[in-house]
Amino acid sequence: MFKVEPRSSVEGRDKLSLVELGRTWHVILGVSAEATSEEIESGYHARLGECDQIRFSATGSAVEKQDAELGARE
Repeated sequence: MFKVEPRSSVEGRDKLSLVELGRTWHVILGVSAEATSEEIESGYHARLGECDQIRFSATGSAVEKQDAELGARE
């Protein structure tokens, strides 16, 4: 699938422009650019699940949890 690298600082986090998001949405969701709506939805829910796993982890750092919280909102 894909790997999301943890960010060292939420304040330093870069925002994606609409153009960048349009070019990379499939990579973010871990699906092909030609994915069906079902595949897109499945990728979206898988990504949310990954964020939730970090957000509710007993061993995750505060920075990791905050990054996951922000990732779940995007």
